[in-house]
Amino acid sequence: MTAPINGTVAPPALYTVEQLELIRRLRNSGISREDVANAFDTFDRLDRELGPVYNIPVTLVSSALFTNC
Repeated sequence: MTAPINGTVAPPALYTVEQLELIRRLRNSGISREDVANAFDTFDRLDRELGPVYNIPVTLVSSALFTNC
């Protein structure tokens, strides 16, 4: 359970199997929590500067590639 905020208990975070696998692989790679946070900050900065270049869902990119064949 997560720490109480303003006297209420936040529900536990729910992750997909793919997200858990990614987190496990990141942890096993030796990357630190700070490095992951810095990477998120970098993506946020890039999104502000360049627009949502990295926010296109993989499924949309994959289907767009196949529809152009």
